[in-house]
Amino acid sequence: MQQMPETLRVQLAPLERTLSMWPLMLERPNHTRLRQLINKAMTPRIVRSFIPVIQGQVDELLDSALASDSVDFISDIATPYPLNVVSEIIGAPVEGRPLLKACAVDIVNFFGSPPHEYEVRAKTAMRSISEATQMLRDILLMRRKQPAADLISSLVEAEERGDVMSEEEILATCLMMVFAGFETTTNLIGNGLLLLLQHPHIEAQLRNNPDLMRGAIGEMLRHESPVQRLSRMAVDDFTLQNEHIKRGDLIFLMAASANRDDQKFPDPDQFNIERDTKNHLAFGHSIHLCPGNTLAQLETQILFTELFRRTRSIKLVESRPDWQINLSVRSLTRLPIKLESLEKPLIINPTSIVHHETYETVTNA
Repeated sequence: MQQMPETLRVQLAPLERTLSMWPLMLERPNHTRLRQLINKAMTPRIVRSFIPVIQGQVDELLDSALASDSVDFISDIATPYPLNVVSEIIGAPVEGRPLLKACAVDIVNFFGSPPHEYEVRAKTAMRSISEATQMLRDILLMRRKQPAADLISSLVEAEERGDVMSEEEILATCLMMVFAGFETTTNLIGNGLLLLLQHPHIEAQLRNNPDLMRGAIGEMLRHESPVQRLSRMAVDDFTLQNEHIKRGDLIFLMAASANRDDQKFPDPDQFNIERDTKNHLAFGHSIHLCPGNTLAQLETQILFTELFRRTRSIKLVESRPDWQINLSVRSLTRLPIKLESLEKPLIINPTSIVHHETYETVTNA
């Protein structure tokens, strides 16, 4: 946004201010301060405590889908599922979820905007952020008086014990969690199911051996990265592989391209759930590793395991995927499927399939 005309940048100052407080936009030392507080609110123990919420959402959505003749996996499951989960985690009421969804969509459209639509999409995102922030502020004020078991209460508690997090930063952080927890997970789930249905032998493997699910999710993230690119502005002059980058230059980091690098991943265009994917960049890297990566993978694992447990088959209704046109994300607009349910769902020990404690977390903020 620093490269916009000054008059437009003044108009969009509230948008720039909110986004500038997102940890993924920050560098040390401010990044360290905020990230450490977020880590305290998203420890593996706390993420494990979300399992009943996740399982409840999965049961409700699959009950409805299996009772329907036709299912659009994106609109019926992949979109409401992570939105409902992250809303419960941060403490947003049911009636506020459409507002949070609209805000997340508007931010995605802004990030992936072509130059000729940049101003319009930026102003739309700014309005949505303002409305969503006001709703979150109302929840925050309520949690100051009546704390609950949610993310806003955890961050308020951190602020009140002197951990140096302002109210404005709390609101911006919650908004970032909604955006990342909703959009990225929706894309992971939608892209992941499409990959499995396009590779039925792998779907069969996962049905027969749910313990392979974790590796499959890593390969879904690598092969069809939910976030395709990130943008950064150089804070100093430097040279990278004989290319001189100047302070202030806008740089696009193509995560999807890096995840198809044949020097890191042999036969990169092949969907192979047995490959080592620990170095993929779908969730970022190092201090900018997405703080919700554990939650996103846990949600995906529980959903797919339960989906396979309760169905005999899943079939694509249309052979050609309908992809959203966006420069920053890889997402389906729709995915019509036909589900054949099992009269008696398989019995699987959940402790053998939900390896939540093994997902990567980041502590070196």
